[in-house]
Amino acid sequence: MSSLIPFTFLNEDLYKFYAICTKITNSSPNPSEKDLYFKRVNEYGVDLLNLGKYQEVEIFYKQCLFQILEFEKQHNVFLAKGMPLVNLGIAQIALGKIEEGTNNIISAKVDDHKYGPNISLGSFQFYTQFEIIIIEKVLQLFLKTDSSDYKRFINKLDYKIENRLFQFLILNRLYNNFLQFQNDKNINVKLIIFTTLRDQCLLIEQILRDQNYTGKYYSDILKDANLIADSSNCSHNSEIDFNQNLITVLGIINESEKAFKVSLCIRNFNNHHFNLTCNELFNNLTEIINLTVIKTGIILNGLI
Repeated sequence: MSSLIPFTFLNEDLYKFYAICTKITNSSPNPSEKDLYFKRVNEYGVDLLNLGKYQEVEIFYKQCLFQILEFEKQHNVFLAKGMPLVNLGIAQIALGKIEEGTNNIISAKVDDHKYGPNISLGSFQFYTQFEIIIIEKVLQLFLKTDSSDYKRFINKLDYKIENRLFQFLILNRLYNNFLQFQNDKNINVKLIIFTTLRDQCLLIEQILRDQNYTGKYYSDILKDANLIADSSNCSHNSEIDFNQNLITVLGIINESEKAFKVSLCIRNFNNHHFNLTCNELFNNLTEIINLTVIKTGIILNGLI
């Protein structure tokens, strides 16, 4: 098939179906008709995805979206674009363009929300094949074993796919930068790890808020969820305080309390300091990532 034929199909089907597609809402008898104009051309893109030709897939769906947007401008209409957006996102994730890819999948979710239930990532094998790879790499690197509870936690994040995608993004950042940190502890790698650990704490807070745990501060929410008894040794006025508090908290026997208190220590320090010489964090980085990312996820699995 000529590389131009799919775009000829798209042009033909835009004119043929746009009057139907633009009238579809979430209360329509068959909301899937929103994609009528794109079904024929999408077969070509899916074939490329199945063949693993991700660079071609990225170019293909970018061209499709450009053509659709031009048609919308010319005819002053709005068409559903979730299908090309999500497949573009998958191709970009496959190519290592994780942030671009997750952004486009979120855009697909926002677009599809107008027409019915949210898209599910757990049943979308084009996505999960890449997610499971990074999960297993992270588990082996930091936990040193597999964990079905952590995988269940990830699957439960489907209730709000931006949380699931953000966790995927965090796992990728930490895995790739930790490998580099082992060989070269340069300031940029430490910066990315430092801020990504903060992002993990923010995500934990959001997940707990989504489960209706309440409080003004992160510490209050952790207490409301009975994840910590108190916030002792988690407030810091200086790097010296932070280092000493980390030593104390890492000595806690109870694994659940330790995991969430470490996350609280990081959140309280990271929100108010930009200091990459906090030695106890980087000296204990493997354990800290294990606690704040994996152990908290295993525990949260029982709360979602």
